[in-house]
Amino acid sequence: LDLTWSTDGVMYSIFTGGLYVAGVALIGLSLGALLRNSAGGVTVLVALFFVLSIASGFLSLVPGDFWKYVPQYIPSEAGGRFL
Repeated sequence: LDLTWSTDGVMYSIFTGGLYVAGVALIGLSLGALLRNSAGGVTVLVALFFVLSIASGFLSLVPGDFWKYVPQYIPSEAGGRFL
């Protein structure tokens, strides 16, 4: 596998990966500041990024067309599509 800086998509992937991690860190910082508790901020961040993405997999079982489009707007899924 030969990847260089000039390969298509390498610089974009590095930039967007850093942007995604910085965005998650800012969300965690803002949650900690809003809750005025760092442990609460971490708990809500983990729930938002991990538990919510697992739970959204079960939304396809709910009848209706609306629920099958909801998982693509969860922050972890949106970040994965961004990368």
